[in-house]
Order: sequence, then structure tokens, then C-alpha cells
Amino acid sequence: MQPRRHALYAKIEIARKELGLDDADFRAVMETRFGARSRKELSDAQLVELVEHFKACGFKPRKSAEKRGRPLAAGREQAKMRALWLSLWHLGEIPDASEEALAGFARRVTGGAGGGIEALHWVKGDDA
Repeated sequence: MQPRRHALYAKIEIARKELGLDDADFRAVMETRFGARSRKELSDAQLVELVEHFKACGFKPRKSAEKRGRPLAAGREQAKMRALWLSLWHLGEIPDASEEALAGFARRVTGGAGGGIEALHWVKGDDA
């Protein structure tokens, strides 16, 4: 299973529990919206749409500990790096879209474990 699909399944399960949907109610929502009785029958886009539907019904996703742990680097160069990194993840070229993984990549590219730039915040100019 693709990591993105697995993450969507997890988000859907959390939403089901938060909204108090039992199995019959959940399947009724899927059948009404998509004509499917199982989430395996849904495309990735439909899974995203289902999560958005649950948000409209009151589901409030929480930030993961990973997202709370490392603040996002600000700046045009960092935003472009992050956008390219996320594009690679969406294309399935990298397994981890986290800020920590991006920082690790930047560290390796700028000189490795011993001499690389430790945080994306500090990547500037030619290194960017």
C-alpha cells in the first residue's frame, strides 16, 4: 500500500471515531457519496474527498507530533525547497515527506553528517 493511501486510511479511521460513525453509517456515507461499500474501491482523490466531507461534518484533524516538533523554515528559498520536496513525495519518488526528512536531505547535500547545514532555516544562497 502506498504511504499516502495508508495515511488517508488512518485519517478516515480517526474521523470515524471522532464523529461516532459505526460501520453501517460509514458504509452508508461511502455508498451515498461514491457508490462504493469499501474504501478499497475508492481512488486516492475520493479518499481525500471523504476526509474533506468528514471535516465539513465536524472532524478536526490534529497535527502530528512530527509536525509540531520542527517548525517550518520561512523564506522564499525554503518554501520552494519544501514545494519541490512535497512534489517528489506526491510522485512517489521519496518515501517520507516530513520536514525532518527534508532537513536531512539538505544536510546531506550541503556536506554530509560532519559538515552539512543542520537546519533548513540556515540554507541560503548557493547552498539553496
